[in-house]
Amino acid sequence: VGSEMCIRDSLSVLDKSSPKEKEWASYLTDSLKAAGHEYQSILQSMTVPPLKKKKKKSKWKDPAKIHFINLDTVELARQMSILDSRLMQKLSPPELVHENWEKGKGPNALALKEKNLLVSAWVATEIVSTPNEKHRIVVLRNFILLCFKLLELQNFNGFLNVFIGIKKEQVTSQKKTWNGLSTEIKMMWSIFEKGMTVEKFPEFFENTIAAKTPKVLPSFLCMRYLALQETIESDFYNDEPGLINFSKLRGLSHIIGAILESQQEPYNFYEDTVIQEYLLNHLHTLPEDQLNKLAAENEGEEGQVKKNSKQKKSSTTSKKEPSVVNQNTTLDSSKYLFISRIN
Repeated sequence: VGSEMCIRDSLSVLDKSSPKEKEWASYLTDSLKAAGHEYQSILQSMTVPPLKKKKKKSKWKDPAKIHFINLDTVELARQMSILDSRLMQKLSPPELVHENWEKGKGPNALALKEKNLLVSAWVATEIVSTPNEKHRIVVLRNFILLCFKLLELQNFNGFLNVFIGIKKEQVTSQKKTWNGLSTEIKMMWSIFEKGMTVEKFPEFFENTIAAKTPKVLPSFLCMRYLALQETIESDFYNDEPGLINFSKLRGLSHIIGAILESQQEPYNFYEDTVIQEYLLNHLHTLPEDQLNKLAAENEGEEGQVKKNSKQKKSSTTSKKEPSVVNQNTTLDSSKYLFISRIN
C-alpha cells in the first residue's frame, strides 16, 4: 500500500512523459496493485483467530493506589506488552508514508508517540522523586529488571521507552543510587548500554524486524527510519521524472511490511485490567525543572538525605523490598537476544 501511494504520487508529474513511458507506468501501477492484493491475502491467511480475552482477578483493587515499587516486574511487563501491542495494531500504512504523523494525518501514530514520551517521563519521575535513598535504589533496580523482562517478551517498544527514561540526565546523575546497585544489576545495565548506542541503533532495529512474533517493534525507530527514507531519498532516481526510485520504495515497504507482520499475532497473556488502568491513566510525571531540582536534592548534603529518610512512610514503601533472586534475574547472555549479539 505504501509503495502504491508513492507510485501514484510519482505518476502525477509524468504528464510530459512520452506515451511509452506512460504506458509502462500504468502497467507498473497495475502490477503493484495485483501484488498488493496477493500480499494482503497472504497476511490474512497468516492471521490467527481473535483470542478470547483472558482476565483474572487482580490483587489490586484501586489503580490510583498502585505504587511502582510494589509491582511485580514480570506481571507489569506482560500488561505493558499487551497495551503496546494493541496500540501498534491500530497503525495503518497511510499513516506511515510521507511523514503523515507529523502532518496531523496519523492519529494512531501520534497517540503511540505521545505514549512513548509519557512512559519515559514516568520512569525518570518514579526514580528521582523517591525521597528515601534505599527505596530509590530498589526503584532503579526494578526498572532495569523491567527492561530485561520486556526484552524477553520481545516488546522492543516498551524496552526502548524504559531504557530512554533511565538514560535521562536526572537519573544518570544519581551517583549514590547507582552505586547502591548490586554487581549483577550493574552488569545487566552495562550490557544494555553497550548494545544501545546511537551507532548500533540500525543493527538493533534490523534485529527487531528479524525477531519472530509475537513482538512489538520500536515505534520510535520505525518512524525515525521511515522519516529518513522520505527525507534523504527522492521519489525519482537522480530527481528525473519518469525514473522511479525503487530503492526508496523497497526501504519503505521493508519497514511497513514488518509492522504489518508484527500486527498479526498478539500476546496471549491473562489481562490484569487494574494494572492496565494504572498504566493508561495513573502514571505520575513531573516537569523537567522539578526533576532537576529533586535530582540535585538527592545528591545534596548528607543531612538532606537523612531528612528525607525520616519522612513518614507511605504505602509506597511499606512492603518488604523484593529480592533480585526471587525475580529470576540470573544473567544468561543467550536471554539478551540481539543485545548480546550486537555486543
